[in-house]
Amino acid sequence: MINLSPFHHRPSAIVRAIALFALLLVIALAATIAVTSHGAARARQLSFEDRVASQRAIEAVYHRHRIWPKDNSQPKPSLDEMLPEAALRAKIADYLRQSRALELWRARAITADELQTEMDRMARPHAASARARRVVGGART
Repeated sequence: MINLSPFHHRPSAIVRAIALFALLLVIALAATIAVTSHGAARARQLSFEDRVASQRAIEAVYHRHRIWPKDNSQPKPSLDEMLPEAALRAKIADYLRQSRALELWRARAITADELQTEMDRMARPHAASARARRVVGGART
């Protein structure tokens, strides 16, 4: 996790759960199924730039929901100040390394069905459901 000092604070369990959801969402985006003009499904690889744009949308949802400490008299920094482009790109590169490591550890790729099952499990009603739905919605825009 990037230290945003003096803005950094220990993330709550909900924030960590949403971060895990975001990681799985990025992995899911990597395994997106595209439908050809003939209606047959085929795997589609997302470009690095597509991944950056998707992660930026996810981070924008996080930023909108980040509570700024009352004792901090400074205005809440913009998303670009809190997460520069280089840090966002490093995050995507790390996600890709983690995805590859998981694939190697399992000796097989994650399937679309496995991703969907995990996303369904994570989307079940819980304290952060509304925010998780907005994260998913933000990633689709």
